Amino acid sequence: MSSAPGFPPNGEAPSPGSEGGEARDRTGFGALFPLSATLEASPDPALVATTTGTIVTVNEAFAATWRPGTAGRPEGKSLASVFAVGAAELLDEVAAHGAFSGDGRALLGDGSEIELRLSARRLRDPASSDERLVVFASDVTAACRLERAAAVLGTALDAGPVDGFFDRLAAGLADTLRMEMVVVGRLEEGEPLRVRTLAVRAGGLPAEPFTYELHGAPCEQVVGGVPCVFQSRVAELFPGDPLLSKNGLSSYVGVPLTTAGGSPLGLLAALSRRPLHDGLSAARALGLFAARAVAEIERREARLEEGRRGEESRRLVASIPVGLHRYRLERDGRLVFVGANPAADAILGVDNRQFVGRTIEEAFPALAGTQVPEAYRRSAIEGAPWRGEELTYADGQIAGAFLVQAFQTGPSEMAAAFLDISARRRAEEAVREREARLERLIRILKAAARVREILAEAREQGELIGRVCAALVEDRGYVFAWVGLLDEQGNEVCLAGASRPCDPDLYRIDLRTLHGGPSCGKAAFLRGTAVLVDAGGMACPECPTLKEHPGGSALAMPLWRGERALGVLVVHASSGGGFDAEESRLVADMADALAAAIDRLEAEAQKVEARKERTFRADVASAAFREESLPPLLEALAEAVERHLSAAGVFVALWDEDHGRIALSIGRGALGAIGSGDATIAEETARLLGAPESVGGAVPGLSARLLPGGELTAWPLRDGPHRVGLLAVAWGGPPSRAMLAAGAETAGPLALALGKARLLEANRERLATLLALHETGVDLGSSRDRDALLRSIVDRAQGLVHGTMAGLYLKREDGRLELALASGVLAAYVGVVLGPGEGVAGTVAATGEPILLDDYRTWPGRAPVFSTAGIGSVIGVPVLWRGETLGSLFVNHVVPGRFGAADLETVRLFAEQTAVAIANARLIGELKGAAEELALAYDATLEGWVHALDLRDKETEGHTQRVVHRTLDLARRAGIPEEALVHVRRGALLHDIGKVGIPDRILQKPGPLTDEEWTVMRLHPTYARDMLSGIGFLRPALDIPWGHHEKWDGTGYPRGLRGEEIPLPARVFAVVDIWDALVFDRPYRKAVPAPEVRAYLRKIAGTHLDARLVDLFLATDPE
Repeated sequence: MSSAPGFPPNGEAPSPGSEGGEARDRTGFGALFPLSATLEASPDPALVATTTGTIVTVNEAFAATWRPGTAGRPEGKSLASVFAVGAAELLDEVAAHGAFSGDGRALLGDGSEIELRLSARRLRDPASSDERLVVFASDVTAACRLERAAAVLGTALDAGPVDGFFDRLAAGLADTLRMEMVVVGRLEEGEPLRVRTLAVRAGGLPAEPFTYELHGAPCEQVVGGVPCVFQSRVAELFPGDPLLSKNGLSSYVGVPLTTAGGSPLGLLAALSRRPLHDGLSAARALGLFAARAVAEIERREARLEEGRRGEESRRLVASIPVGLHRYRLERDGRLVFVGANPAADAILGVDNRQFVGRTIEEAFPALAGTQVPEAYRRSAIEGAPWRGEELTYADGQIAGAFLVQAFQTGPSEMAAAFLDISARRRAEEAVREREARLERLIRILKAAARVREILAEAREQGELIGRVCAALVEDRGYVFAWVGLLDEQGNEVCLAGASRPCDPDLYRIDLRTLHGGPSCGKAAFLRGTAVLVDAGGMACPECPTLKEHPGGSALAMPLWRGERALGVLVVHASSGGGFDAEESRLVADMADALAAAIDRLEAEAQKVEARKERTFRADVASAAFREESLPPLLEALAEAVERHLSAAGVFVALWDEDHGRIALSIGRGALGAIGSGDATIAEETARLLGAPESVGGAVPGLSARLLPGGELTAWPLRDGPHRVGLLAVAWGGPPSRAMLAAGAETAGPLALALGKARLLEANRERLATLLALHETGVDLGSSRDRDALLRSIVDRAQGLVHGTMAGLYLKREDGRLELALASGVLAAYVGVVLGPGEGVAGTVAATGEPILLDDYRTWPGRAPVFSTAGIGSVIGVPVLWRGETLGSLFVNHVVPGRFGAADLETVRLFAEQTAVAIANARLIGELKGAAEELALAYDATLEGWVHALDLRDKETEGHTQRVVHRTLDLARRAGIPEEALVHVRRGALLHDIGKVGIPDRILQKPGPLTDEEWTVMRLHPTYARDMLSGIGFLRPALDIPWGHHEKWDGTGYPRGLRGEEIPLPARVFAVVDIWDALVFDRPYRKAVPAPEVRAYLRKIAGTHLDARLVDLFLATDPE
């Protein structure tokens, strides 16, 4: 027992006045400090009471431990009301000796009981001088529980009969925890929520065992593996538990009983009507008891199991209808036969007593060297059972197949039970054979069902065959399946699909030589019947699968549709005998269904291909109809081919037969970067087009050059005898025969479309050339200027055949040719003179025949002066007029071989027009000189007329000459063309020519005219029209003489024209005429100052005169 808290261990109280007392006071007890301060300084529960046992005060630790209940705080109560045990002993001991140290118990405010270590001393309170009892109490409940548990578990449980163990454990646990009820429960087998009690302690006495339903009880949580502590009010928490409510229980602590592996066995629980103090220590104590309970349960159940096995063994020996041999293991390791049951004699057909005393190897010599003796020894030593499923034995006396079970019957003893299963083995083998056959049929039926689904779903032949082969392997269990189909030419049976990747060459059957491919597939295809490769049947040494599975078998089925052979289906089994009649029939049915599906898909594919072909031909026809020129047509055709063949790239080239070169090309996709100038393409096109029997094919050199690492096929395009061009197709991978056939089929419509388009283009170009020649002839015929004519001839000739330079030589009087005009680089050679027969110009002029040169640089007759001019192609033609050589015309190109016969003919025709134009120009020049002389004579005559009129009409003398100059100036600014100004001039000169018909009396009258005279005077425009309209060259000049008196507002004469109805020359002249009439003197008035005249013109602008012309005239600021 440890010393009490707060006091020395001797328990002796010193007198208040002694030296020892003063020392105690200095540590906190005695007169130096009030007792209340001493209590508060203590961490343990403490109180101060009177010497008679009435509590005066308590510290905070005490108040926290003794939680006040309904009775309130402990002050004023007796020690006996607080300490249920130990109060009286404390008072007696303190009264006698002044101090106390011992055990006690107390009921706390919540009703729970606590175990204490008490220490008390009588002291005088300095505050009141009264003697008081100072009591310290320490909670030792947990320690006491563990001490009692250790005592019980150490000796008490084992002191008594074995059958009373759990009763003693329950009693010890109840005393340890001071709880009224203890339950030890074992889970019912197969019932995880029901226990049967192994022991029950209630009210200090053993109780009858019972079965306890755990649902809704705190024990339900415990058997789940979780210790549970409910320190109070447990019945309220689990109202459905009758054990709690019936016994008025308040607290509960329980722990699970589990094996070392964690499997639940039961539970151990303690219950009380009082609340439980320090549930954690109670659970720890309970755990100690639980470990002993688990050990005892396992020990008892192991003993029961051992007894049960022994009993079963004894019953087995006595009653089993199987043979039984018993053996004993000697210390030297010998296993000695000791006996057998009657069934053993009957089964083996021998008297087993003859073997007694012999070792197992002596009794049954055929077992020596097998595992059986050693297995029997292990059973005898370790108790490990051993089973021999099918033990075959034969030694001359005994023979058969046996099922053996060896087991221990006691220490170093064992028995072997056996049963003759020879007949059963034979029956089982038959059953297994029937089951294997049934399984094969089920699997083949399953495979057949899946094949039917695949055949119904498939839309593409390659996918169909691959899936069918895979299904046969996956669902039936064949090791390999493959299908070969007859090619389009009927020469080979080629691999079309297999259940796994393989080398197609190993399965290719050449029907022309009957070489290659497995013999089974070849025979099935040729015979049209099933072929089985198996033991005793046909051999197939070429088959790769049978080489992998030497003991295997194979079944080859022909694929026929009506009278048409399609191919062969071959399936391989890993073992011999894999195909019976029933399975062969089912495989044949699948082969027929596969053949029908292949035939259907081929028909559908042919329809699709036909539809694609129609679509392609429609696209080609549409493009040929829609596109008006070759470049967009070529683009549209290349796009149609790319879409039709699903090609990686397409190249289409148009061939120029005249020049032997590619004229135009287009590339798309992977071949989009190829140009018509690519030498490889040009050479390959020439090669293919030059071979009349060439039908196209793979071009390795071209592939390496244009599509590294790719596949490329080219076809020549021909339209009858005409070579049209080239079609090249780049594939995404190696092309199939079907793809190559589709490409070849594509070439036909493409060649036809391009041939027609080229013919149309040629006709269109021919028509354009003829139109150009006609327009050129018209232009040249209308040209009057020599230099302009020559420039037009050179430019037109170069443009007609798309040359890079052109020139015109003219024949001089000495018979030599001079380069009169040239374009391009030859412009620097203008003025070069060539003699007859020198160079192209001299040759054509001398011979009168045109020349077409592909390369001027290699022509022997070239003129040295042009050796560095960079001339390639040349067309030279003579310019002839009525048998006379006027010169020569040439067109050149820097590129050799650029021109053809059609270009030569075009330039020749143009040269004929050039000759006409030059001759006409020469004639026109001659006529122009004569016409100019005649015009001068006409103008002199007109001026004579005007002079004569001025001499007659003195009023307007000099007026005519003045207005001509101003009229021409205003006419130019008003926009009248230069070539029309000659007529304006003549009209201005003759504007008053009609006055020759006016009598002198009126014309020369010095004063104003009468109305009748004005009527006559106003007739002079009409007289002018009558005089001049009969003279052809003066008719265009009538606008001014006939219209210069018309007014803008329509009030003029002679016709009353208004606005723009008045001819523009007449409106121009009217402005100038009024200006001149006012600014110069007349016989009847003086000249009007110019500013007034300008103002007057602005005033009548818009009424008499054209306001726009007035502004133009005044803008020159006339004087």
